[in-house]
Amino acid sequence: MIPLGVIAQRRAAVAPTVKGSPTTVIDPTRTSSINVAVPAGGAAGDVYLLVVAVYGNDGTVTTATGFTLLADTDRVTSGGSTDYRGTVLARAYTGSEGANFSLAVNSGYTYAACFLVSGADISGTNLANLVNASATAVTSSSATPAVTTTVANTLAVTGFVGGDQVATSVPSGWTGLVNLDGGYFHVAHKTQPTAGSTGTATWGGTVHASPRFTIALAPA
Repeated sequence: MIPLGVIAQRRAAVAPTVKGSPTTVIDPTRTSSINVAVPAGGAAGDVYLLVVAVYGNDGTVTTATGFTLLADTDRVTSGGSTDYRGTVLARAYTGSEGANFSLAVNSGYTYAACFLVSGADISGTNLANLVNASATAVTSSSATPAVTTTVANTLAVTGFVGGDQVATSVPSGWTGLVNLDGGYFHVAHKTQPTAGSTGTATWGGTVHASPRFTIALAPA
């Protein structure tokens, strides 16, 4: 029973957090499939995020079993083919994942990173946004797109997956999560405490047009 004169308030949902260390793959063999190790420490309520980049003409990524596609983007050449593709996938923890997640890919040098997020909700309409990069080279900085969230305490995840792009610094206010091959594949995250725009994230270094993404995961 609530004492007279005391107003009960529901606690605000806690923002999702990155849990443990990501697993990564760099595969230059242009194989038709890759296996990404399942990160250790998964538990009920956790979500796996899987970010994949394929470099090669008309490179594709087939959504892995049990995953939901959050973002998919490519860079198209002047001839109309896809030379870089970036894909972001999510899956709720079930306890039956096994040792690896298997992905079908084609035509490219492949990077992948998988990490656990605790306390996220990927049911229903997810708060995801995707912006394709133009083919115009950027010579001084690279901005990954902003997401406008509709709820408070989200986890924003941003990155770029471009074979012509090297980042030397993580955007201000973000925490670096994955940096593969000297900066060609970069992922960072931050907590977005209030509803609204995350703002663009500007990476330092010599950069060029490439697939890039930002998503925001709502709290459970």
